[in-house]
Amino acid sequence: MRCPQCGTRNLLGSERCTNCGRPFTRAESRSGGADQPPSPSEETRQFPAAKPRRPQPDVHIHYERDTWDTDDDYYEEPYRAAPVAYQRGRATGCLMPFMIMLAVAAGVIIGLVVATNMFVKPRVTDAISTHIGVGIETTVREQITVELENLPSGEIRISEAEINQRIAEQGNLGPVDDFTVRINPDGIEAGLNAYGLSGSYSSDVIVEGGQVQLVNSNISGPLQYVVSEGDIERIASDAINRALADSGYRVEAVTLLDGQLLLTLVQ
Repeated sequence: MRCPQCGTRNLLGSERCTNCGRPFTRAESRSGGADQPPSPSEETRQFPAAKPRRPQPDVHIHYERDTWDTDDDYYEEPYRAAPVAYQRGRATGCLMPFMIMLAVAAGVIIGLVVATNMFVKPRVTDAISTHIGVGIETTVREQITVELENLPSGEIRISEAEINQRIAEQGNLGPVDDFTVRINPDGIEAGLNAYGLSGSYSSDVIVEGGQVQLVNSNISGPLQYVVSEGDIERIASDAINRALADSGYRVEAVTLLDGQLLLTLVQ
């Protein structure tokens, strides 16, 4: 290799002339010295291949603020929310005991309603018809016989004391613990206990088609769950009208007094 400056021959591959020291490379020639490193523009920079990024899970990050001094400085602590599927499963697990209890309670209520309608109500209705209805009918028959004595028309008075006495004479009333009749100008009332449940019955009294009818009946208190007002209304009305029909009388008017029921009868 011949030096272009002094013409000295040098070994092939030499970086500078052994005689004058002239550099043979373009980078060193431009820099003006052998001690200067090659410029970045002349270097070939190699970087490792970029690694593919791993997909990140769809997890929301929330921050909670915790104030710890008077200057309102705070730090934020990140926490990762549980996956939605996990949260739903946990909520369902917490609701399961409540749902089971609710289903059991509903089953018990349905069972009580069915048992009441199939067994309790029929027994109470039969007891009222057999004992209380008979007591009312007996009282009306006796008063017709005593006060009218086969007259074509007249009035009879039926007192609440006489009705209650005839009911008491029936003895055991079955599931009915007590039945007490009260008469006042506003209507007929009765206090009734059955299966330990108490309540109050009330109704108006009218005349319709020559017969006595109890209307606008109502039962208050828990007794309404074991007997219906319609049953008591029907039983009492039928008892009075049977006694009248068997005696050959029909009703023209009815008057309610304190403690008494006044019936105007004609044959």
